[in-house]
Amino acid sequence: MKSKKELEDEYHWWITSIPDNLIVLENILANDLYQKLDYSIDSLKAIGEYIVENYTNETLMVDIQIWDAFAAYVGLVYEKNVPTAKWRVELEDEKNIYFGIPALRTKSNSNFYPKYEITAMMDRKRKDFLYAITKRHIELQTLT
Repeated sequence: MKSKKELEDEYHWWITSIPDNLIVLENILANDLYQKLDYSIDSLKAIGEYIVENYTNETLMVDIQIWDAFAAYVGLVYEKNVPTAKWRVELEDEKNIYFGIPALRTKSNSNFYPKYEITAMMDRKRKDFLYAITKRHIELQTLT
């Protein structure tokens, strides 16, 4: 098992790699699809469709850089649409299912886990899942 320090370093590396991950998306996506990535919630429809049609959970887990690139974009969409959301990582409770996974936390202390949401979408094979879950999560933030 990795030490807390190693996990913290990985988290900081992941956060500082977000701009690089967006370049990865630019390089792998067709230009017309990449142009749709405007950080709107609606852009998650296009990215969700692309991911479900071109990947499986297994292929994403093998190519972590691609998974990270999609997760970075989904996280940025959330962050831009929920101004109180800040990146964080759970490093205190090792029994927490999200231990060591980058997340966005809002002022109401709710968390959004982009990598988990991508995995959930792939399990369900629902192209609109990222859009629907992100939209619902954002709507809930406006109620608090």
